[in-house]
Amino acid sequence: MGTLIETQDEDAPSVSVLRPLAGLDCNLFTNLCSIFEQKYPINRFEVLLSVASERDPCLPVARQVVARYPHIKSTVLVGAVDNLGVNPKINNLARSYAEAQYDIVWVVDSQVWLSPHAMSRAVDALTMKPLAPTPAFLSRKPHGNRVGIVHHVPLGVLPANTWGSHLERAFLSTTHAKMYLAINALAIDSCVMGKSNLYRKSDLVQVPDSFFAYDDDGQESSAVQIPCLSRDSSYGQAHEESEILLKARPLTRFGIFLAEDNMLALSLWRPPLNLAHRVAPGNVAHVAVGDIHTITEYAKRRMRWIRVRRYMVPEATYLEPFTESLVAGVLGWLGIYCWVITPMVGMLQGKKYWLSFALFYVSHLLAWHCVDERVLCALQSGNPLPPAERASFRVAWCLRELLALPIWLWAMLGTTVTWRGKRYRILKDGRASRIESGNQGTLAD
Repeated sequence: MGTLIETQDEDAPSVSVLRPLAGLDCNLFTNLCSIFEQKYPINRFEVLLSVASERDPCLPVARQVVARYPHIKSTVLVGAVDNLGVNPKINNLARSYAEAQYDIVWVVDSQVWLSPHAMSRAVDALTMKPLAPTPAFLSRKPHGNRVGIVHHVPLGVLPANTWGSHLERAFLSTTHAKMYLAINALAIDSCVMGKSNLYRKSDLVQVPDSFFAYDDDGQESSAVQIPCLSRDSSYGQAHEESEILLKARPLTRFGIFLAEDNMLALSLWRPPLNLAHRVAPGNVAHVAVGDIHTITEYAKRRMRWIRVRRYMVPEATYLEPFTESLVAGVLGWLGIYCWVITPMVGMLQGKKYWLSFALFYVSHLLAWHCVDERVLCALQSGNPLPPAERASFRVAWCLRELLALPIWLWAMLGTTVTWRGKRYRILKDGRASRIESGNQGTLAD
């Protein structure tokens, strides 16, 4: 890794930090303050906080944070640009993306807290040459000749004292983190979660319209048309909105997807840009889990994103059960029994078979759990879980493993999801369409 950018380094690249806000997320004040406390030249970054409406309860918090750091260039932008697409996050980001002064933008979700050196390390990673994929002995070349996006591994923190919250924390901090790191290390495909992403606006401009399934004649399909301004808009408002739509168009095209983070990263990975991805070194995105009231609510969250991924990355989604401990344990036993035990001692019968299977399966699950705990420990800078949290974490881990396959099967049997109180149908090309109230989907969430 290169030299860390110093606080007084006047040659540091300039960065626009965009934080879309909606509602009073867990630990919101501290999360927002973490960006203002970055060890980065204060004349080399700006912070833009996006709030959808004046009625949003997060607005006073955003203004309080901005007032706390008068020496940092920052502003609160109020008012989402509606009807750009089905994705409310994109609608909320349009204004701040258009207002961003610098080419490098860092989009950070409101649930995320980052350490003071996160920006320095992320910018450093974006401007360095891409790393060669692992394993090293294969001598594979990096994907692309430069880095297109830097992203942070999510780590679940601050769960409420509910099983839904503990399950979410266990998922983010073990299974999800493990697969996330593995796929990015192998660099076999794009795998990005949008909790904290750093990329260049100039790269997004170069993403062709063909990526968004435009019509053959080059015209925009109805799903991605930029909306016309309403007739009752005043001239000044109409002019302002038209300027926003023009400047933010490279980003707002992704509003047709619910998983805009995955599709944005994929557009940089694929031709014609062919840019590498890089996991930010040395830091994680501390995601405040907050209060997920019930196990059912947790299951719906997981089901929602499986249904979205089903059409975006179908091969990986269909193979997902084979990466889970319970299924992998059965397959591992069958392989060892057929190719090791049977040739050496012959076929086992009755109690001997089931006792051998039980010993193998329990050992497999214990080893799997130990690996997951080591992943969590590594993400926490080598710090193990406090003794008071270990019992609840281990119970949550067991519940998550038991629920993984039923949730996946549930997700495979439907196409509708609910997100932020609105219902959508996931289409076969990965886009989403809004379902009007009263219409029902198959096996809806």
